[in-house]
Amino acid sequence: MAAFDAYVMVDWSGASTPVRGADSIWIGCARRRGAGLEIGEPVNAPTRALAAAHLADVIDACIARGERVLVGYDFAFGYPAGFARALRLSASKPAWRAIWDLLADLVEDGDDNRNNRWLVAARLNRRLGRAAGPFWNCPLRAVGPALAATRPAFPYRAGSAISLGEYRAADRRLRASGRFVQSVWKLYTVGSVGSQTLLGIPRVAALRFAAHRAPVSRIWPFEATAPGRRGPFVLHTEIWPGMVAVDREVHRIKDAAQVLATVSSLAARDAAHELSAELDRPRRLAAREALRGLDEEGWILGA
Repeated sequence: MAAFDAYVMVDWSGASTPVRGADSIWIGCARRRGAGLEIGEPVNAPTRALAAAHLADVIDACIARGERVLVGYDFAFGYPAGFARALRLSASKPAWRAIWDLLADLVEDGDDNRNNRWLVAARLNRRLGRAAGPFWNCPLRAVGPALAATRPAFPYRAGSAISLGEYRAADRRLRASGRFVQSVWKLYTVGSVGSQTLLGIPRVAALRFAAHRAPVSRIWPFEATAPGRRGPFVLHTEIWPGMVAVDREVHRIKDAAQVLATVSSLAARDAAHELSAELDRPRRLAAREALRGLDEEGWILGA
């Protein structure tokens, strides 16, 4: 029996204005129907606010039906190890949660996609005690020298003498296999994921920790997944659609075709009883790598 009843995959966007079509937000959904899989038409949300509202509706409907749903997002859930300590965040909570709480406090993301991500990145850079880096690349110069247009040297030595890597362990795994994922510190230009991460984490946190969803929701791999199959369950995960072959005949927009391909791939792996092992895999890595992934960096499902 499959571990999940429904699958929701999200291609996110860091756009500053409402946008549809290519390079915008696409959401693909599928539900099990008996022995088959029902895949719906992909939803193209013009803003992050509308995307979050749609996701909330889909997740709440799954919960009401008592279903288990896997929700995947194509942005990072964490930063290279040492970031929380370099920011001098509270050690009373896990590093990932301290960073998520900080971003939820700092990020302002309006219903029309206007946001303060450049200022947030510059503020975090200044908190690390140096004029620029590790966040970099910005089309605006209003934030001053705290956000450089060029890549800083890595490993990045924060003012606290903590060294921050350019990539997380999961990123390095994929890059070593020829899949060139970008660094979460890079905020702008083609292929960058930094802006999506800054704006995406607070949205996922709101979905995960809303009072009526909190008891049945978890963030993978930071939080242990629920055992057994009784009752509703929501698992939020990080994905990278570039790991899945895409049939461009499925949809004329590449982003839409990717979320549909990812939905189909994960559902097939789940039906073949492969997905549960993939969800457990970060805990079976080398001890140091596993600790970093589970406490702060996160992991990409399937990496």
